[in-house]
Amino acid sequence: MSLQFNVSDIDSVPEEHRALYSEVESGGFQLQVEGATSKEKLNEFRQNNVKLMKDLEGFKKFDGVDLDEYEALKEESQNIKDKKLLDSGKVDELVENRVSSMKGEYDKQIDDLTGKNNSLHGRLEGLIIDGAAKDAAVAAGVAASAIEDVMYRVRNTFTLSEDKAIPSDRDGNVMYGVDGVTPLSIADWVKDLSKTAPHLFAKSSGSNTPDETSGGGANSITRAEFDAMGAVARMSFAKKGGKVVDS
Repeated sequence: MSLQFNVSDIDSVPEEHRALYSEVESGGFQLQVEGATSKEKLNEFRQNNVKLMKDLEGFKKFDGVDLDEYEALKEESQNIKDKKLLDSGKVDELVENRVSSMKGEYDKQIDDLTGKNNSLHGRLEGLIIDGAAKDAAVAAGVAASAIEDVMYRVRNTFTLSEDKAIPSDRDGNVMYGVDGVTPLSIADWVKDLSKTAPHLFAKSSGSNTPDETSGGGANSITRAEFDAMGAVARMSFAKKGGKVVDS
């Protein structure tokens, strides 16, 4: 009696041979034979081979081609076309072709430079805005666990324009400070969050806000909050008589 490689029901296999089968993830049981491969694996292997052969056929058209030689022949061909136009007196057409070719190369270079510039601007914007947002959050008394949240909100509100962080509302309109002329700063915007999102701020030991002192004493923050501050924010906190507590 021959044994089947795959069976769906182990009970269909004679009891003395059942130990030779192992259950597989795809369902059913498979005969454990060294070197044996399932039909599904063979089909997958064949399909991959077919795809590789097709890809290889596509590469063969470039086999033995010297790219430098190709560029030289391309340039020579263009020179021949230009000479024919020149000999025929079609100077305007020749100039137009040359200008069109140069414009295409120029536009490509402009697109490449624009892409690189946008990428660099995005990275610079992130560094400047994230740094200012973190300092403002710590200075305003934002809870250490909520600093990342505030930084995310700032990133979605401010954009960098001529090296200045400009806030915009949902309609794209610039948000201004109390004077109605100067765009709202990141520091002031973060302070305003205490009204719209008070849960982001650390609880004060007194009735005052995080920026105020209580009974003539200094406002306090935890060691973790102080460590999360930037250098500028730490100096500002110290000048205001800030106090760091262990918990």
